[in-house]
Amino acid sequence: MSNPQSWFKDGEFAGDGTFIKDVCKKYSDIPIKKYTYTSGFKHKFWIPYVLGVKTVKPLNLVHFTKQEMIDTMAKEYGYVAYGQKHFEDLLTKFLEGWWNPTRFGFETRRAQLSSLVMTGQVPREKALEILSQPPLSEEEAKDLFKQVAAKLEVSEEQLMEWHDMPMCTEKFKNQHGLYSFGIKLFTWLGIEKRIRK
Repeated sequence: MSNPQSWFKDGEFAGDGTFIKDVCKKYSDIPIKKYTYTSGFKHKFWIPYVLGVKTVKPLNLVHFTKQEMIDTMAKEYGYVAYGQKHFEDLLTKFLEGWWNPTRFGFETRRAQLSSLVMTGQVPREKALEILSQPPLSEEEAKDLFKQVAAKLEVSEEQLMEWHDMPMCTEKFKNQHGLYSFGIKLFTWLGIEKRIRK
């Protein structure tokens, strides 16, 4: 699964180290000294083709569905599903379940459900039915909002001010050209198989 490129401002990627460094340089007074930056170039080219590190993906060799996986984990380990992909984490649940849809209009479930529809695991009608409901109830969103404000050590009023502030129109340095070239090259070579729009 890959999120649509249209979700990224000017083609910037959240994992783009150049982009992150430029944002921090312009908007942070605290120097970031110990953060380890990574990149698509490092993971997609340098590590596998220069260093020769092979990535083995055993689950790609086994036929299973999402529901089969959930059922097996529940039976074998007492797993309880948490409702949506990435909702196991407080901050990610907040971002994907409330912040991104209400501030940016990004509905992460669209990309996740699209993968399930394309692989025949969920009928399109069911996916649309799921999308017709908000990812979080109003009560759950309010509770998460309080928890995240506390974690960030800011008031709920301050967090809401950040949510409602005007969108940033500033341009930042990024590696969009390199990413785009790499994706086209890897698609042409048959290495990259995801559909990106």
